[in-house]
Amino acid sequence: MSRPSAGRALGVAVLCAFALGANAAAALAEDPILGFTDAHSQQQRAYESRYQDGVSPKTIQTTSRALSRKPQLVGTAGSRQSFEYSVQRLRSYGLDVSTRTYGVYSSRPLDVSVTMTKPYTLQELRATLEMVIPSAVPVPCLVH
Repeated sequence: MSRPSAGRALGVAVLCAFALGANAAAALAEDPILGFTDAHSQQQRAYESRYQDGVSPKTIQTTSRALSRKPQLVGTAGSRQSFEYSVQRLRSYGLDVSTRTYGVYSSRPLDVSVTMTKPYTLQELRATLEMVIPSAVPVPCLVH
């Protein structure tokens, strides 16, 4: 009598595992969820199933790209668009989404100005740049 090949034995083991897993999943689907009534267990399982059916690696990739396409600085149009997109996606999974608005303090100056406090010669400017960025591109020096 010959022994079954390793591949055949592995195949049989995998089929058995799937059969046992399917039976266990079916048994779990029939049992009520701890803390839920029988009816609410069925509703919860249907709710979770709808959500899980909508989530896939492709969906996650699409959502991630859509949310990172524009800057999302607090209080900007990009932030608002990302928020609305997220709410729409969650609702598409059958989730009941509620939103709230919060007032926040955000520091965004209307303008920025820079004042030179000391006149620099080109040599002083070059020395300053060398201290800050040692490999800075040399500043042309017109005065020797």
